[in-house]
Amino acid sequence: MKSIDLKKFPDTIIQKNGNYCIPASIETMVKYHDSSNNLSRNDIMTLMKNGASNGQPSFNAAQYYVTPKLKPKFELIQIITDTYEDWEVNIKEQINSGNPIAVSTRNKDGYTVHIRVVVGFDDIKRIFRLFNPGVSASIFNTTKRKIERIIQSDYEDYPYDEAKKDWSKQNGCRDQLIIK
Repeated sequence: MKSIDLKKFPDTIIQKNGNYCIPASIETMVKYHDSSNNLSRNDIMTLMKNGASNGQPSFNAAQYYVTPKLKPKFELIQIITDTYEDWEVNIKEQINSGNPIAVSTRNKDGYTVHIRVVVGFDDIKRIFRLFNPGVSASIFNTTKRKIERIIQSDYEDYPYDEAKKDWSKQNGCRDQLIIK
C-alpha cells in the first residue's frame, strides 16, 4: 500500500454536522501539512457559505473563499477530470507526492454524494484507502430508551472498479480538491 504519512494524518477530525464533509476534509488536509493551523471546519463552512451564491459548500467555494485564509502557505485547487483514468492518475500523483486529496464519492445508496479524503492506494489489491470524516452510527441509550445518531470518522477501502463505476459527469463524482 502506497500512502501518505498516516502517523501525522489527523484522523480524529469528524464532520459533526450533516453537510460538513467538505469542511472536515479540508481541515484534515490543512492540519496534515500544518498541525498548528487553527482554521476549523466551522470557520471553513462559514467562509464557504458566505462566499457561495447559493450558500452551499462546494469545492469551488473552498477554492475561492477559503484559500485567502490559507495563503501564502497553502492554496486549495479544485480539479475537474475529464476521464476516470485522469481522475485515478491525479490521485496517485498526489499520494506519491505525500498529499492527501479530497474527492467526491457515491454513498452506498447509489444516489447521494459524500466527500472523503484519499490517503493511499494499492495497485495489487486495486483499492484506494479513504478517510471518511463522517460515518453515521446509531447507539441505543438505555437510560433514555431511544436510539441516538452519532457521527464518527473511519477508514474505508474503495475498490478501483467501484470508483470507475461511480465516476461520471452526470453523477458529480469527478472532481477533486488538492492543497498545495
